[in-house]
Amino acid sequence: MSKSVKWDKQPRKKDYPAAQAYLTLLFGEKRATTLVTRLRRAQVREMPARDVLRAAHTPMAEVRAFDWVSQNKDIKKGRPFSPLLLVCGSHRDELIIADGFHRLCAAFATDQDAKVLFKMA
Repeated sequence: MSKSVKWDKQPRKKDYPAAQAYLTLLFGEKRATTLVTRLRRAQVREMPARDVLRAAHTPMAEVRAFDWVSQNKDIKKGRPFSPLLLVCGSHRDELIIADGFHRLCAAFATDQDAKVLFKMA
């Protein structure tokens, strides 16, 4: 029987530069900086992993394609994951996982109804 996923109360400091690097590829430096500033100020929220994956239009084949060895070790040892960093894109139907895709998929693979913590800009 697998353990449930635990979450830290706030993202780790290293998550913000990772999100900014990814967002810079999508939006450019100026917009990425603005979005990360908004993420830093955002409140942590909670939602089922399946809903976040669906909103981000993530195909299940993509979720299954990764090797979750590291994340599964963390789950089994009770180590908390850092909350996800999410951004609403330029269209309302676009949700971007700026940081935490592997954590989200590991949580979903453990329990489709697992609650995930996240910040959203």
